[in-house]
Amino acid sequence: MKNHHGLSLFAAFLMLGCTAAITPQMLPLAESLHPQSEAELAQFSQGRQSLINQCSGCHYHMWPSEYTPRQWKQTMKEHIGRTHLNKADFKILIKYIIRASELSHQE
Repeated sequence: MKNHHGLSLFAAFLMLGCTAAITPQMLPLAESLHPQSEAELAQFSQGRQSLINQCSGCHYHMWPSEYTPRQWKQTMKEHIGRTHLNKADFKILIKYIIRASELSHQE
């Protein structure tokens, strides 16, 4: 059986990007949000890359920590037609942003 501990920590750092270090207070949420499989980790990586590639074309690069999950949901609804992503890829982008925002806003 594979050890997913390293995978989960890598995923937590991937979700945060360069916004902040993971604090001990963030670990429970980080562990609850970690990808359950390598496929889900690949989706998070794809979502992060979509955020970098798609969103920075019109304005400065935004980190998931800049808004709360609720604010991101509204922002993404407003931007659904402004990307060149298909529906499936847009959902992956939203999932990544929301989960990374949840992690970064944990108190």
